[in-house]
Amino acid sequence: MIKLLLAPGPGAAADIVPWPDEAAAGYCLRLNLDPSQIAIHVPDGPDGEQLLAAFLRKLSQHAGLLAAVLEPKSGTGWVGGMPDKL
Repeated sequence: MIKLLLAPGPGAAADIVPWPDEAAAGYCLRLNLDPSQIAIHVPDGPDGEQLLAAFLRKLSQHAGLLAAVLEPKSGTGWVGGMPDKL
């Protein structure tokens, strides 16, 4: 397991980009943390797309909730229901 502690810089952003190995997956989520960069792609295996979709839903819930805590005047921002636990 690798644990990373990264803080976003002023140019941080996220986008969906083509994955270089099109045999494995068509796209990935790229986190540009300025200057660090992370790509989250579909895992290998028959359920890879479902695993990534579930992870991204959970990520959006928790990221949106944290954003609402940090900056409550801007709203919640999450997609889907409330996270199961905080």
